[in-house]
Amino acid sequence: MLLRSKYTAALIVTALLLGACDSPKKAALVPATQSLPVAKNEAPQEYRFADFEEGFVQLIPPGSPEAKVRNAKTTALATKQGARTDAGSYAERSGDDYIDHSKSSVVQGIASIKGTLSKKNGSAYGGILLITPSGKPDGLDLSEFRTIRLTLGSLGHHTTLQVRITGMDDQAVFRGCYPVHTVTVTSDPREYAIPLTDENFPQLPWCKDLSLPIGQTLKAVRTVDVQDINMPEKPKGETRVEFLTGSIRFTQ
Repeated sequence: MLLRSKYTAALIVTALLLGACDSPKKAALVPATQSLPVAKNEAPQEYRFADFEEGFVQLIPPGSPEAKVRNAKTTALATKQGARTDAGSYAERSGDDYIDHSKSSVVQGIASIKGTLSKKNGSAYGGILLITPSGKPDGLDLSEFRTIRLTLGSLGHHTTLQVRITGMDDQAVFRGCYPVHTVTVTSDPREYAIPLTDENFPQLPWCKDLSLPIGQTLKAVRTVDVQDINMPEKPKGETRVEFLTGSIRFTQ
């Protein structure tokens, strides 16, 4: 599956939380023979992967020739962590996928992605997706976390979304081989907690030649993707897509 988008942006990594010993209300001198207590590193309880900012990042100057192309992608959504997200679409055959970049928005921290999927040209599969990068050239190590928590919702024709965590294997990304977890959502965005297990992120049937256990992927996370892949039931039908994505967190 070929995505018509590029992974871009940079992510500001949060600092490890340091444990500290209780301090007396008044400072006291320490004898020369006594050792000072050393603060020990504690495993962070949470990593905030993405919180969406209001507004957009300008990608193409508004008056440029590129901006005059129909449905030109002139802006990108941004996160408080410093990343530029990438909204895209794909289908088996050209013309059966469409993402409306002009109508993507962020309201009160919730990103809305709109588009359509159809079978007019005979596509059996397709998708509209939002890609949020880690911003690390070699991926981000999130292997110490056990759960991913995402705020999700759908105002489109369908209420099932897929969550995918990708690593650094370019072939697996290109072929769409990184495992996905399907979530049934409502029209009101709410947070969903997904345990990071192989049971929740199983091997995809068309990628048996690639071993992509979630534990391995978490050692170098490239992106977190949310997508709607619901094709219309009728041969010449069309599916209206509008899904919502809010904060993305990894927790213990």
